Amino acid sequence: MKKQTLATITRLNNAYTQEKTLQAHRERKRKRVIRKRTTLITAVGVFLLGVSGVKMAGSQHKLTELEAQTEAAQQELESVQTYQDDLNYYIGMLEDEDYVAKLARGQYFLTKEDEIVFNLPEDAKSDEASILEEENESKQNASSNKE
Repeated sequence: MKKQTLATITRLNNAYTQEKTLQAHRERKRKRVIRKRTTLITAVGVFLLGVSGVKMAGSQHKLTELEAQTEAAQQELESVQTYQDDLNYYIGMLEDEDYVAKLARGQYFLTKEDEIVFNLPEDAKSDEASILEEENESKQNASSNKE
């Protein structure tokens, strides 16, 4: 039925209808160009967001690694500082003449004139071991006194 009604309609070929047809054609073409531009701009935006997201994820990963390295370096620094404190303690001990004399007698068997050195098992203990043993004994004595 539509074909029959269309066939009965005649088209006017005047300047007004040609202008309107041309205007409608230009409008469709303009909308197509706008749609292509919008799609292109959206695609470029998504691409740029993706690239920046990947870079940000890489930076986050690198930051995590650096934080882990910082933590490891901090722990190493603490252990080195503890070691240095121990060395400074022993340096201070080596400045004490009595300690150096005791050390020389104990390790190198040096003696004063007319002196005989007997090396007993208790004498062979290091200073640290003897200090720790004394602390343990005092703790045991304190706990037995409480009971």
